[in-house]
Amino acid sequence: MKYITIPKSSDTTIDLAAITNNYKGMAVGSISYCSDTDLWYFYDNIDNGQFDTCKGTLLELVNDLIDTKHIADNFRLLE
Repeated sequence: MKYITIPKSSDTTIDLAAITNNYKGMAVGSISYCSDTDLWYFYDNIDNGQFDTCKGTLLELVNDLIDTKHIADNFRLLE
């Protein structure tokens, strides 16, 4: 048996799945979306030409960072 979660947003939170390439805001840190490639990128340096990891969705990227690098567990969105 699994618990069913219902995504919720409030004044201080947003569901990760709600952040898409059309969302007005920007992920804090070194994660960005590129409309030319339709991919989300994680950068481990300040040069946006050298990315470390990329995935098709933000959720896939965050899950990969949590599972493989153990570095992504808290995010905030600047609007």
